[in-house]
Amino acid sequence: MRACIRRKRAAKTIADFGFEIDRTYSQAQPDPHMTRSFGVCWDRVFPNAWSAADEAAVANHKSVLYVLSPPLEQPKVVAYSGAALHIVEEMIEAGAVAVKGESAGVALGLERWMQLASGCKAAAKTNQGLTPASAAPLRSRACPGPEAWRAG
Repeated sequence: MRACIRRKRAAKTIADFGFEIDRTYSQAQPDPHMTRSFGVCWDRVFPNAWSAADEAAVANHKSVLYVLSPPLEQPKVVAYSGAALHIVEEMIEAGAVAVKGESAGVALGLERWMQLASGCKAAAKTNQGLTPASAAPLRSRACPGPEAWRAG
């Protein structure tokens, strides 16, 4: 029951931020290409950005959800990056077993995604939002505050 509520909340968050679920490529069954797709995208720059457990989760996934961002206009890129991290956090809390930033071509383990989301929240509280130069590709430890996320 709780998982269903978390999934509904995550779907609402996706819509609230102006993102949308790609109903063409999302599927309620495993995708045999995911292991290879993640394999070429695992972050090899940040130490321990993923684990063997993350690789196993990809190999054993049961479904695929693609989330599309709104068109990224330069003044809103930072806000959408923060929103994307918030969506990722909610998706993990709702039961996602793996996450990859398709447009950035970067796959991280769940622990690393949650570290980034936590850093995002902390930065919002201290008023240290992202600058456009530090925003890409979701490697910063900061993000804009929730008020920027709603600016959508």
